[in-house]
Amino acid sequence: MNFYLKTYEELTKAELYIILRLRAEVFVVEQHCPFNDLDGLDEYSYHIQAFEGAKLVGYSRIISPGKLYEQPSIGRVVVDFEHRHTGHGKQVMQEAVRQCQSLYPSLEIKIMAQQYLQGFYESFGFKENGEPFLEDNIWHIDMLLS
Repeated sequence: MNFYLKTYEELTKAELYIILRLRAEVFVVEQHCPFNDLDGLDEYSYHIQAFEGAKLVGYSRIISPGKLYEQPSIGRVVVDFEHRHTGHGKQVMQEAVRQCQSLYPSLEIKIMAQQYLQGFYESFGFKENGEPFLEDNIWHIDMLLS
């Protein structure tokens, strides 16, 4: 997999389109969760694209500190259906943590994790930070990486 980190301004229209399509395929269609993915935070984010050849197979974004949380945040971590259970999700998250720590070396990282993936995020060192809550009819938990 090849990773590319870009600001919102650096993304081409084609890149933005395939990112939004992948996010909609997984978070809206596959998870049966009608929500507004266009939350106004993409323009304050770094976008990590994971390609195999010319195909976008994974993605995540790093939201700048002060835009969603006081800390920088990793979110919208996604791998397309065909590439799940191959270790790609772990690679995408490792790259997101690495890039976030490079961009903001002295800051904790905060995420809003789907609760059923809590163990996945704990494997990267994230710790539970608060009580579970419903967000778009899916249980979530805030987590921090120091």
